[in-house]
Amino acid sequence: MKFTVVGAGAMGLRFGVLLQEAGNEVDFVEGWQPHYEQLKKQGGVYVTRERQNKHLVPVNVYTPEEYTATDADFVFFELKQM
Repeated sequence: MKFTVVGAGAMGLRFGVLLQEAGNEVDFVEGWQPHYEQLKKQGGVYVTRERQNKHLVPVNVYTPEEYTATDADFVFFELKQM
């Protein structure tokens, strides 16, 4: 399946990476520019389990302006209420 996660914060990345590790295709859309730039700079997100086995998981991350895909099977919103 193909998923789009809107909001690549702690929870969005956590759920999205789990979906990705289960074999799904996942795109992340991040609106906060500093976070988007950091994910692009490091090439993904660092993940640990029980504070062990820290490793970099590559992710597809986009800004809202550059994301144009319309073929996701499921769109997951993980945004903070402001």
